[in-house]
Amino acid sequence: MFYLLSIIYGFVILLSDLGLEDVVITPMMGLWWLLILAFFRPPKEIALIALILLGFVIVSLLDNSLKIIVIRSISFTIGSILAGMVAIEKERVADQMRIIFRIIHLIPAVVIASDSQGTIIAVSDMALTRVSSDYRPLVGHAITDILFGHLKPTTGIATYREWFQRDGIFEVQICLPGSSDRLQKATVECSGKRDSRILVVFIKEKPLA
Repeated sequence: MFYLLSIIYGFVILLSDLGLEDVVITPMMGLWWLLILAFFRPPKEIALIALILLGFVIVSLLDNSLKIIVIRSISFTIGSILAGMVAIEKERVADQMRIIFRIIHLIPAVVIASDSQGTIIAVSDMALTRVSSDYRPLVGHAITDILFGHLKPTTGIATYREWFQRDGIFEVQICLPGSSDRLQKATVECSGKRDSRILVVFIKEKPLA
């Protein structure tokens, strides 16, 4: 699908060039398209789409000297390599996250992981047995609803944001839904940077008195 869209896009920007006298926009617009796709598509697709668009770039430059054609084509190729590097990095981070999710899923303890928005992205099997069925599926749910039943909503959100900014491992108290407001000890750890940063909560089984 994206190959066909890229071909159509290439024809559109190439036709746009016909209406311009002294400016060639195909190389620049082609790179914009590649960089956008790099955030969503795998590196191999980016490489093939770059080759498709390179053909349109060369056609758009045919009225120029050979020197300009070579230089602009090389510039486009360098930009395509950078787009490919973005795609590779995104895929690497996604692979790491998938591994982390599988590990969390199999941990024989109550473990819940969430992202910067406070959305649960992974849970262990044991966590599913400890949380009220009213909150299932846990993945996709707001973690503040799961951990802070004993707090006001605004206080819970502020507490989560404070946790997410901290580094290292620290102890907290939480209250799982269905636990009759009994506080439990938990260990929290934040790791990663920017989009890949996650917060992991390890919940201890014994409620506090």
